[in-house]
Amino acid sequence: MSIRPKWRRRFLTGLGAAIVAALFFGLAEWWLFGSVDSRATRPVYFTVYAGESTRLIADRLTQVHLLHSSLGFIWLAERRGWASRLRPGTYRLSPSESPGLILAQMVQGETVDQISVPAGVRTSEVVLRLLADHIGTRKQYQKLEQRPLPGMPTNPPHVRNALEGYLYPATYSVLRGSNAGAAISLMWATFQQKNRSLIKELPKGWTLRRWVTLASIIQAEVRYPADDAKVAAVFLNRLRLGMPLQSDATVYYALGSKAQGALTERDLMVHSPYNTYQVRGLPPGPIDNPGPQALWAVLHPAHVGYLYFITGPEGHAIFATTYSEQLRHIARLSRNTTGK
Repeated sequence: MSIRPKWRRRFLTGLGAAIVAALFFGLAEWWLFGSVDSRATRPVYFTVYAGESTRLIADRLTQVHLLHSSLGFIWLAERRGWASRLRPGTYRLSPSESPGLILAQMVQGETVDQISVPAGVRTSEVVLRLLADHIGTRKQYQKLEQRPLPGMPTNPPHVRNALEGYLYPATYSVLRGSNAGAAISLMWATFQQKNRSLIKELPKGWTLRRWVTLASIIQAEVRYPADDAKVAAVFLNRLRLGMPLQSDATVYYALGSKAQGALTERDLMVHSPYNTYQVRGLPPGPIDNPGPQALWAVLHPAHVGYLYFITGPEGHAIFATTYSEQLRHIARLSRNTTGK
C-alpha cells in the first residue's frame, strides 16, 4: 500500500478546488452575461415604457425569456453608466443576444415601429404612415412608385403607382430610420409569401396584375367579406360578356383625392383609363391593396349568374340578374331612404 506524499495530496486537492471554482465562475458568467439560446432565430418584440426603472425592465426581460437573470443586465447598466439612458420604444430582440447587446440597443434607441396596412388602403396612405414614423423619404418613395421591385409586374402605360396592390395588408415591425426600399420590400415579400398557394391557382392566361386588379376593385366595393364571392362573380360575368364593370370605386380612384361624397353624372364621365364606366375591361392596375378574402374570391367566385349589385343601407350587397331587377332594387331602396 502506497502513501501519497503530502505535497501531492495538497496539489490535487488545490487543483480540484480550482477546477470547481473555474466551473462555478464560468457558469455564473454565462448565467449573468450569456444569451438564453444562441440558436434562436425568432424575434421577440419588447416595449420599454417611459419612466420605467432599469430593474423593472430587466425583470420583464427575464419574464419573456430574453435574460437568464436580471442581475447581469442591471450590473452592466450601472457599471457603464447607462441606467438612466434606456430609451422608450419597441425593440426587435432575440434570445440569441447577450444582455450587453440588448442593453446597447436600448441605449442607442434602435427601436422598431409597428406599421399597420389595412386591407383596401391605397399605397399613398401607406407611404404617409411610413413617412410619419420617419421611415424613408418622399423622394425614395417617388422613385419606387415609378420602378417596380423585382418580381412585381412591369409598368404598363397609364399605371398610376407601380406599388399599388402589392403591399400585403398586415402589421409590420420596421426599424426606425430604415429607408423606403427596406419597408416596401418587406411588404412585397409578405405578399409573395402569403399568396404563394393562390398564385399557383391563377387560371391560364391570367397575369398577377389582372388578378390583383380585380381583387382590389372587389375590396373597395364590398363592405362585408361574405359578399366577396358573389361580387367577384358579377364582375367576372361582366368581363366574359364584354360589359363595362361600372365600378364606382374605380371612378373614385380616377378622381383621386378630389372625390367627395356621392358620385355625380359629371364624375362618371371623367376621362381616365381607371374609369370603368367609360372603359371596358379592367383598369390598367390595382386601385388599392386588397386583403386575402378579396384575393381568394377572384379565384373562387360564387356560381351565380348575377350581373348587377347595389349596396343596401346596412352595407350588404343586393344582387340582380337583369337590369330591370336592378332598377326595382334601386327604386325600393330610394323609397325606404326617403320614407315614401
